Amino acid sequence: MIESNNDCLENLYFSALANRAAFPALRRAAYQCTLQLIMSYRSAVKRLMEVSPLADHVDLKDHYIAFIELRSFGIEEDLQNTMECIKGEDISVKMLKDTVQVALVQQSEYLRRFGLVFCDSVRYESNIT
Repeated sequence: MIESNNDCLENLYFSALANRAAFPALRRAAYQCTLQLIMSYRSAVKRLMEVSPLADHVDLKDHYIAFIELRSFGIEEDLQNTMECIKGEDISVKMLKDTVQVALVQQSEYLRRFGLVFCDSVRYESNIT
């Protein structure tokens, strides 16, 4: 009997989370914060490339997703306009997952680039043999 009650509660939770109308303010806040994280990581990667350049074969812009248009990931560039137009009910779980995935990849890219700042073997072309 306890298991059936747990199953019933679990089904209610899953159906509530799958419902687009559930928790619209939370969805909107999570989406907005995730977009802000993406923008911050993109800006930080660009800044690292300016203040601490590496050898050309390591530091090509083509190597970083920070230089790919956000539209390629289904995200609009104009964050303020996007947040004014979008409602919490419009944000699906898939949309949140996809946006979080982009944020995690951006974070990984930033941490990789930050770590390379401390690696002398990739700092200058003259060190390459």
